Amino acid sequence: MAVRAVPRGYRTVTPYLAVRGAAKLLRFVKAAFGARVGAPQIHSGGFMRALSLTAFLILVASAAHAQTPKAKSVEKEGEWDVVTLESGAFAKISVPKSIRKGEQPGLVFTCHGHGGEPNQMLGYGRELAEHRGDVWCAYRASQKAGPGFGYDLAKDGKLIPEMTRYVIATYNIDPKRVILHGFSAGGAASCVVAPANKTLYAGFVLCAAPDVPGRNGDAKGLRAVVFLGDQDPNFSLAPEAERSVEKYKPNVAFRAVTGLGHDLPDAVYLNDAFNFILDATEKGDKRVVPLKPDHALAPPKGRPGPPPDYFAVVVAWKTAKSPGEVTRNKLQAKSVADGLLARLKKKEATLEEALEQSDDTESKEKKGLIDLDRMAAMGKKLADKAKAMKEETWEMVEVDGAYCLIWKAKPVQ
Repeated sequence: MAVRAVPRGYRTVTPYLAVRGAAKLLRFVKAAFGARVGAPQIHSGGFMRALSLTAFLILVASAAHAQTPKAKSVEKEGEWDVVTLESGAFAKISVPKSIRKGEQPGLVFTCHGHGGEPNQMLGYGRELAEHRGDVWCAYRASQKAGPGFGYDLAKDGKLIPEMTRYVIATYNIDPKRVILHGFSAGGAASCVVAPANKTLYAGFVLCAAPDVPGRNGDAKGLRAVVFLGDQDPNFSLAPEAERSVEKYKPNVAFRAVTGLGHDLPDAVYLNDAFNFILDATEKGDKRVVPLKPDHALAPPKGRPGPPPDYFAVVVAWKTAKSPGEVTRNKLQAKSVADGLLARLKKKEATLEEALEQSDDTESKEKKGLIDLDRMAAMGKKLADKAKAMKEETWEMVEVDGAYCLIWKAKPVQ
């Protein structure tokens, strides 16, 4: 049987677009021009779709996916992923248990000091990662240096953003919450990498670094925080750090830590720094802070709150798919559902009382609790209605074979 050189529907030359926000482009072209969008196809960088406009076919893929570097190996070290890219970039990645289902986490890309290694940074950031729900990627510098590793900025300056792009694509990272963090020589590397890759990072945080924002690349448009201990030899850079605050106001902050040597600051301060990076309304300043913070970990900024809980009461009518004990017809089911909805809205009945008349075993076993995935399986109309509802209200939606009464609770922070 002859093999077609050109797949059916394609031309000998087919345009291919790699764009940022490919999904939005596809939705727009479909709505505006009636384009037909094909099913996702796996390609070397992720997924692409065929877009048909009249007699023309265009292939469209997300630029982020198209540029995703390839992993040479991915291994496990306890709870950490150990990743080596084909380019030789190496990192250890920690995914906190506090990430909620369906949540896009933030990313802290951290760089150790000269002679250090990734384990030190992941150990330091463990509590903070859980608190904020951020993935931590600890990069390993490319050159051997004593017991650990050191930086070749010409090489690491390319490998750091490459590994960052890999983690963003692979771990479903929120691209607006990517922070570059560096200790000592790792901070100096961050001073070079962040300004050269402004679209990749929301900002950068320097700890005990022999550099400040603006010395090795224009930091305009980036948020940054500088930590220097007054017992650190690098504290001689404090005047330059203060000038950076003025030069890049309101986007740069400087913290002089009393009694701190050449070391990382308390995690409480780092959490404050991350909040500053992600809150554009907070103005940068210069402060002297004590070695031990006088406050606890602040709530993480930039992280979306937990999704609301939904509760469902399902009133079914007899169909081929309905449970055997359901005998009512559709008209009777509507009467029961209307009565329950009225009583629930007037608070004349509790959820527990309404559940006694529910015909959905799965949600009854969970005391009425239902998630958006289950609702989508019952019908897109139901899931869309649930998402659009106001908190602490009841609504009724007809689905296949049943009336579904939905309560949207207020999220618990």
